[in-house]
Amino acid sequence: MGMTAYTTDIEDMLEKYQQVSGRSVRELVRAYARLACVQLANRTQAFTSGPSDGPAALDRQTKTVSFDIKKVIKDKESLRERFEKSVQKQEIRDRLVKVLNAGRYDVLAKIMVNIGMIHSESDFIKIAGASSAKSAHTQHINRKSGRTNSPPGKVYISTGELEGYITEVSKRIGYAKGGWAECAREIGGISGDGARGIPAYAKRHKGGNFNVRDHSNDEQEPYYEMTNTTPYIRKLLDNGSETTAMNIARERMIKSLEKVFQAASKKGSNIPATTKSETESAV
Repeated sequence: MGMTAYTTDIEDMLEKYQQVSGRSVRELVRAYARLACVQLANRTQAFTSGPSDGPAALDRQTKTVSFDIKKVIKDKESLRERFEKSVQKQEIRDRLVKVLNAGRYDVLAKIMVNIGMIHSESDFIKIAGASSAKSAHTQHINRKSGRTNSPPGKVYISTGELEGYITEVSKRIGYAKGGWAECAREIGGISGDGARGIPAYAKRHKGGNFNVRDHSNDEQEPYYEMTNTTPYIRKLLDNGSETTAMNIARERMIKSLEKVFQAASKKGSNIPATTKSETESAV
């Protein structure tokens, strides 16, 4: 799966920068492409926010994955929590928990229908393995936001080892994000780590699952082409998430340019010294 960062959507601003600074726009194209890689990494499942350094980030990400999966697929613990929050009558709640603990899912489905939690017994669906868990989980991932939605009117219950699937997803996502981190490093153009802004647990993956083509010297349409070659990347980064990532990169690049122009208006046309710091801090 390839993702190409073009600069035609900010062409007017790039031309203005060139006129004011007298320098090539190549470094801005480079910065734009790197920003896009950071946003693509953070929009690849599971969605990333907050500080990205250290063991706490990996722990937070694992919890995020677990939370998202359990929005769809309940284990006994998370289903008990749902009963505690949504069933008002203590007698009914105790009955539900007792039947759940006993593993009497047929009886549990009947009770849930009777109290209106589900419409029919067929809406109570047992999940007994990683492949079934994956199918149920991916059906309920929002294509635009990349987050997982709870299935309305249905309850999926894991009768097997759900933690194994959660661990599998956590490891896979770190590797997929790492492909974008390697693209960002390859593009570089900033001091220090070129993958700055991407979680540390993703940056540690260096599987060679990337490719970068530099077309920034093209006079008509300068751009970079960044490809994440992870075989299943399309399952973790849909078109809506791609668009969101590129829009965020574009907005941050524009804000950086606007700051540069504001500085130029106060200091005259001598802005090259501020450009690097502004574009580096755009993430």
